[in-house]
Amino acid sequence: MSTPSIILYDATGKNKPWNTISLKTRMALEYKQIPYRTVWLEYPEIEPTMLSIGAKPSGVKPDGEPWYTIPVIVDEINPGPDGKPVPITDSWVIAEYLDDKFPDYPLFPKGSKGLQRLLHESFIKVALYETAQLLLPRFYENFNEASQPYFRATREGYFRKTFAEMCPKGSTEWDETWKCLEKGLNELAASLDKNGPLMVNPYAMGKIFSYADITIASALYTYSTTYPTEWEKMCKWNGGRWGQLLDKCLALVTQK
Repeated sequence: MSTPSIILYDATGKNKPWNTISLKTRMALEYKQIPYRTVWLEYPEIEPTMLSIGAKPSGVKPDGEPWYTIPVIVDEINPGPDGKPVPITDSWVIAEYLDDKFPDYPLFPKGSKGLQRLLHESFIKVALYETAQLLLPRFYENFNEASQPYFRATREGYFRKTFAEMCPKGSTEWDETWKCLEKGLNELAASLDKNGPLMVNPYAMGKIFSYADITIASALYTYSTTYPTEWEKMCKWNGGRWGQLLDKCLALVTQK
């Protein structure tokens, strides 16, 4: 019989791990030194798999139907009241759950959760939601053939654009999207600079590592893999803050 662990459900691809949101959970598990293993899923497998394990939907589709996404974890280490492993949905909820059940190496140092939540929501908006049309075509290229038709149909349908029409390089939209990202990171860096010199205060909480750093680093990782040339430029922004942070966090990532 295998030793109980956390099961992490993640999306597979030609290169993995790649999913920005799942990477937050993976980094959290690594940082907290919690034993886990990964179940890699093609996109069409996600919904039926989540239904089979009893995971809650993470949201609602435009048509009102439940929306099942990754990451999801199943905790074999701490069974529920019925004695069965517990499935947990949503990266933020997962992080809270991990801190509750595995308090060593906290993701949310005492008194920081509210401000971390504020940073989390504002950063995700700037770094992922507002730049989605930059990222989605690159994500598509990384998928195996089993996931490509589903991903293309759902994402192109949502934006009412083909991937080829999303932020083509050299377009005004391309330039404005990168400028928007740089502006957002400049504003975040200006706030983090209040902690003191970068060399001794590399994290969102200065010298203290937290889930906020995982949130930021997961998005930075996405840019480093999808746009390596542009990432080299990003590494020079804000005194090298972003490249340094990603280097520190990448030490936590494996392909378990």
